[in-house]
Amino acid sequence: MGTRERETADYLTAAEVAAYLRVSTATVYRWLEAGKIPGAQVGKRTWRIRASDLEEYLGRESESRS
Repeated sequence: MGTRERETADYLTAAEVAAYLRVSTATVYRWLEAGKIPGAQVGKRTWRIRASDLEEYLGRESESRS
């Protein structure tokens, strides 16, 4: 895997995050726009979420529910 492929593999689309979390893409977009999960907007409605940021967010959420 080349450097460019590795870099893009570290980022997820809103649809990939939605599938992983079993929520709708609309929910993921709402969370992104509200700043609940970190992401980078790369167009009018296109977002990318760093996989490590998502894992960190999920870890914080699970700790707060304990």
